[in-house]
Amino acid sequence: MKKFLFFHLLLLVITNFAFAGDISKYEFMGFSKDLRYCAFETYGIQDGSGFPYSEIYIINVDKNAYQTKPYQYCNDEDTNIDKTRKVVLKMAVPFLKKYGIEKSQQGTLLFNKPKNLHSCNFKIKNKKCSLKLLERELDDPTTDFVNEKIFELQLIVDGKITILQKDSKLPESRGCPYKYRLLSAYYHTNKIAIFVEYDDYGFEGPNVRQLLVTGIIDC
Repeated sequence: MKKFLFFHLLLLVITNFAFAGDISKYEFMGFSKDLRYCAFETYGIQDGSGFPYSEIYIINVDKNAYQTKPYQYCNDEDTNIDKTRKVVLKMAVPFLKKYGIEKSQQGTLLFNKPKNLHSCNFKIKNKKCSLKLLERELDDPTTDFVNEKIFELQLIVDGKITILQKDSKLPESRGCPYKYRLLSAYYHTNKIAIFVEYDDYGFEGPNVRQLLVTGIIDC
């Protein structure tokens, strides 16, 4: 019985390494000149179909909300990810220009892939700052096979706590997320944009995706 359990667990471990889902990459496309908006892209190979995809999002920084619907493209006839990204960029360019978003306005990279996945300390204008990512399981999960999670993101400046985002429910667009982590953050004047990465279950294995949280920082 013990041997059976051992080999069963070993098989599960091997399976998780052998099959990977959609592991997307991301790019911060900068703030607008007036710092009211920012944009980012996620791209990769779609889980299951194997088709390349690209998505560009324009964000209202102060509201931490989408300013427009995402610009998306997934082509089942073309496996060239570079061409797919160019198609989506062409779709988004008029709106990036409309809102004045430029790559030259990325600001300062505060951190990238911190060692502590749920807390990160940094300084802005000699003020002590930190970000804290808190995960919580859903009170009423929608599936039986995974403990879905939502999150809260806190910004602390000289001891003062500002809640940048606190999920009250799980957005359908995230799928079935079960793990979140801090990824990177950009700062410009008095605005901040934080990338949060999350894992959810996909067709061929765990999917890895990114989302952006934005807000005002009092520094």
